Amino acid sequence: MGRGGLSARSATAVVVDGGDNKELKSSWPETVGKHMVEAIAIIKSERQDVILELHTADDPQPPDYNDQRVCLFLDDSLIVVRTPVVG
Repeated sequence: MGRGGLSARSATAVVVDGGDNKELKSSWPETVGKHMVEAIAIIKSERQDVILELHTADDPQPPDYNDQRVCLFLDDSLIVVRTPVVG
């Protein structure tokens, strides 16, 4: 997939904020196979600053990059089918 594809490993991003370095989680492979509600709770507990977008399993990854967005790709039972990543 574009932009390096989706990784099964957890990734972090370093953000400089007023001189302080903070590591922010940027992927949640542990949510694949979980229900949407549980996945949302996990992601929001670690990154309150992101907005979650819900997509069907067949939807393409949005073409524009947004460092405040995490897309959840869900099947018909509302189970996460792809690793959610920031972007």
